[in-house]
Amino acid sequence: MPKGSPQSRAFTLIELLVVVAIIAILAAMILPALAAAKNRAKMTACMNNTRQWGLASKVYGDENEDIVPEEGNVTLAINNPGNASAWYNAISTYIKQPPLTYYYPKHPPMPGDSTIFSCPTAVPPNFPVDFNEAYFMYAENNRLCINAGSVGQGFPQTHFSTMPNPANTILFCERDGNDNGSPPDASLSGTTGNHLLFERHGHFNNFTMCDGSCRSARTNETYRTAAESNNGTYPDTSAAQAEWSKPRTLYWFPSPNTPN
Repeated sequence: MPKGSPQSRAFTLIELLVVVAIIAILAAMILPALAAAKNRAKMTACMNNTRQWGLASKVYGDENEDIVPEEGNVTLAINNPGNASAWYNAISTYIKQPPLTYYYPKHPPMPGDSTIFSCPTAVPPNFPVDFNEAYFMYAENNRLCINAGSVGQGFPQTHFSTMPNPANTILFCERDGNDNGSPPDASLSGTTGNHLLFERHGHFNNFTMCDGSCRSARTNETYRTAAESNNGTYPDTSAAQAEWSKPRTLYWFPSPNTPN
């Protein structure tokens, strides 16, 4: 080598191992942050869907004597005329979105699809999806809409303006689309507090409230036992397990005198 020329030197094995270790440490620090950011983005996308359902419901109420959307007949297919007024067919059009029947049978909404029926973190269906067994990632609160039988007995349908605590009363929430009963219902588009047994976004689920707002909540704020889920306080206002027997963070029954 000529005198005065710079000498070249290869990396030693120790130096290479040190570099690899540093890269591994940096990756271990960065990847969880990237995963958390991705999960937050998915949760935000889901929250936007719940917000859209809240907006659609309020517009629907404004144009339909202030009543809450119909939950639908779970024994009927989503394209049955008896479910034309169900929330998934009736209210999306108020925000210029197609009804659920628009997507069936060729392209039923799936997790991650660009529809207001799709949550990006939902579990894919474990059954063949069709008109006779639809797949729902969101559900209306079953305790909100009064059943036709009770309305026939003289109970008024639920109105948004008559709720004592609409900001804390659940309107829509996420649901496990694979929990369709046995034998399965054709269109299980609603849910209650004793069926909310999963946490889709880490330790949280997204909810639409009856005032149109949205929030995330933990299962312990929303879960009810079977006894609690079937008792608003009607007719026994002294029942200890009743929904309105004590202050709660979130309510499923819209009022203390709402029937099951």
